Amino acid sequence: MSWDWSIIINIVLGLGIIIQGISKILSDTKIKEAKDEIIKTKEAQIIHLRELLEAEKEKNDVVVTEMFKKRTENLKIILTEKEEEISAINNSLSEKAIELENARMNSINSEMLEAELLKIRLDKEQLENDKLMLLGFINEVPMINGNYLTKDFFSGSLLNFSYESYLKSIKNRLAGKSGNL
Repeated sequence: MSWDWSIIINIVLGLGIIIQGISKILSDTKIKEAKDEIIKTKEAQIIHLRELLEAEKEKNDVVVTEMFKKRTENLKIILTEKEEEISAINNSLSEKAIELENARMNSINSEMLEAELLKIRLDKEQLENDKLMLLGFINEVPMINGNYLTKDFFSGSLLNFSYESYLKSIKNRLAGKSGNL
């Protein structure tokens, strides 16, 4: 029996093509499974990063709220000090008014006392203006959970915002207000 080598070669080639097709199908499914696994991993990473971002947002809200509570407390302390100064000046004003009346009655040089009285009145007016400005600062404190927070407040970078820079801005405002009076 003589085999025709061409038939054998054709059969072997046919088997090779079939084996190649089967291996391609198997490798395609493996590639697809690998891609699906990569997608699942990336989705899990995205979920984890979103959770971290939310946690940081909540932590940041707490820090900002505490910072503004501290600011309000400090402004209230300053306001109390200004009220005490106003009270002391009112007492001094009353004393000077009495002295002025006594001086007028005793024909003593009242111009000096009138000048002191005018100075005390001007100081009182300045302190009352400072008090009103402090009340305005207290009322403008943005609140995180109280719906006072506005986009205008964070015009700069929040990362650069510190309590020291806040105090500096208050001093600048106070200097600007007293310069305008």
